[in-house]
Amino acid sequence: MADHPPSTDRFSDFTVFEQRLPAFSFAAAFSVGWRTLKRNYWLLVAASVAFMGINSLPALLKTWLENIWWEERVIVFVQGGQFTYSAGSLVDAAAYVFLAPAISAGFQYLGLGCVRWQAPGIGKLFAGFSRYWLLVRAQLILTLFCGLPLALVGAGLGLGYLLGLREDVVLGGMAVGALVTGLPALILLLWLYARLAFTPLLIVDPMSNVSSAREAVRASWTVTRPIAWRLAAVLVVMQVGTAFCFILCCFPGILLGLPLSCVVLPATYEMVRIAAMREESAE
Repeated sequence: MADHPPSTDRFSDFTVFEQRLPAFSFAAAFSVGWRTLKRNYWLLVAASVAFMGINSLPALLKTWLENIWWEERVIVFVQGGQFTYSAGSLVDAAAYVFLAPAISAGFQYLGLGCVRWQAPGIGKLFAGFSRYWLLVRAQLILTLFCGLPLALVGAGLGLGYLLGLREDVVLGGMAVGALVTGLPALILLLWLYARLAFTPLLIVDPMSNVSSAREAVRASWTVTRPIAWRLAAVLVVMQVGTAFCFILCCFPGILLGLPLSCVVLPATYEMVRIAAMREESAE
């Protein structure tokens, strides 16, 4: 099929890119992502550089606070216990809740525009701020879900501690508890990651029509049910591949790993969304 020229209209040529995308599979996700990367290479590289630059701002602020302005650690006493934290930990928490959701959603939305044969422009990187508070609330909900694997590991550590205390081998008991619960917790984390992966895109995509964070979470949970493990495999390979590119050198990460990650998940989202629409119309 001949390539179709990109369009700036977000709804134009909808049937064209519907027909162009195959059914979702592990291979199709990377095939569509690779074709999209080649078609929009320099835009995706520029978006990746901007994305990294914005995400580095909290780290710069953290360094400034900890080394220049607020060097001492804060000590809090709660029921006889002493807890310490630094200014940097507050910056990390604030960035995770108030910056990461919007900029990550914008990064994915820019990739979705490329998958849809549009000309999204670098400004789409900030599209998440148009639905900012929905994304912040969704981030808090996703954090609660991701806390379940941590709770499972914590339960294993606690049980190991009690068993080790009885045998006077506390550290050994905790190690056994962590080993026993670590693999199930990792599997649960990957499954939850896949089931909730579409939440940010559902919030920023004008074609999804979700009106609340909870609705986006429920929609992602529903549409990913048949493909959860295949989607988890795509996400793991993408994350590991991107990390490997950055470990090799910063340039492979910027020039390949991160730009490709910008379009693989949106390509999967679009294939799954179109398949769901076709099933609804068939009914």
